[in-house]
Amino acid sequence: MGPADCAKELHEEKSNQLKPRVEAVLDAEGCYVLFTTQALNEHKIEERIKKMREAIKAAGKPYADTADLRIYDANKIRDWTNRYISAVTAVCLWLGRPLLPGMQTWERWSMQSEDQRFLFVPSDITDKYILQLRCDLAEPRRVARIVGLSGLGKTRLALEAFRPLPGEENAAGNLHHRVVYVDAAFGIPYLAATISDWCVQGLEGILVVDNCDLALHKDLQRQVGNAQSRLSLLTLDYNPEVAPGTPTIHLKQSPDSLIKEMLKQVYKNLPEAELSRIAAFAQGFPRMAVMLADARLNEDPEMGNLKDDDLLEKLLWGRKSKSDQARDVISTCALFEQVGFTEDREEESLFVAEHICRISLDDFYRHVQDFIQHGVIDKYGRYIRVVPAPLAVRLAADWWRHCRPERARKLSRWTEIL
Repeated sequence: MGPADCAKELHEEKSNQLKPRVEAVLDAEGCYVLFTTQALNEHKIEERIKKMREAIKAAGKPYADTADLRIYDANKIRDWTNRYISAVTAVCLWLGRPLLPGMQTWERWSMQSEDQRFLFVPSDITDKYILQLRCDLAEPRRVARIVGLSGLGKTRLALEAFRPLPGEENAAGNLHHRVVYVDAAFGIPYLAATISDWCVQGLEGILVVDNCDLALHKDLQRQVGNAQSRLSLLTLDYNPEVAPGTPTIHLKQSPDSLIKEMLKQVYKNLPEAELSRIAAFAQGFPRMAVMLADARLNEDPEMGNLKDDDLLEKLLWGRKSKSDQARDVISTCALFEQVGFTEDREEESLFVAEHICRISLDDFYRHVQDFIQHGVIDKYGRYIRVVPAPLAVRLAADWWRHCRPERARKLSRWTEIL
């Protein structure tokens, strides 16, 4: 478009009158911006704006010389895009060349979320967390972290923290346009070094890194906290390790009522009582509840059994090294509805340790404490139990499957006594 065509862009066809929407904006002392894919120097931009002012004067407007007119040419669009990590990511995705493996804008992340069939069910606790995250991450060089066992909804909470209200997607205060999502489980090489380069380049935005272990979190925090940085950072991990100096949300189990409301959106054919039982059996883990409900609809005879091996391993170990002895301890505990664990019930722990696990009481106690801290053994009163229930069912089933028939018969008699 030459200068004359830029001027014609303001007028109605074959008329000197301004287009109604253009007139409404300029009468209200607004700004008119012309976007063009041409690369223009300052002289060419001034030529076009001069002609545009002449078009406004021809329409009889008194503000022809003062109207706020701008031309965003290819150079300006490029420079603006290169300021924002979310804009760079969007362009790379449109071109089919992702900036990093699996890197997503918030919009693409929300569409590809495995939980998108469920509307988010808020609570006082999640509302508090979302407000905290928005406040923490609105400014550059801010860092926050969400930790908790797999299946509790960490990724969904992070997604919802940036979701705009319906009808307000373009409001100035919304953060979702600034967000990019990266899953560190893809094994992205030199991620910290790449983000360091973005900080040096002055890229702006909010970076969400999922499956981010503590060591990677610390590396990223150092880069984002650099004086040159215009980024903020949210990391998520299924291992509940504390990152010193970082505002951290420790996600816990959800109330049964919240899980039931979530299930009711999708599983409309399941009776109310059935949904209540599923929510109770999931013991606060939304992902468990979904797996149970799917199994129920598919009439799976083993619907109470946790069949997702990846989820099983994450629940048991997080990022710690696996231990056959520790696995045997929690599997043995899963054989019982509860096991006495305090001093006045120590005979139960001693029996389980010596006769079933065949280890010392001290070793048994040490492993149980580790699992309590990790969150998959629950200590209530004088007793302990494995949670959630589908995990206990799976561990118990695996234990019986590998147990010699003779020992199984003997153990059955023992468990009845205990």
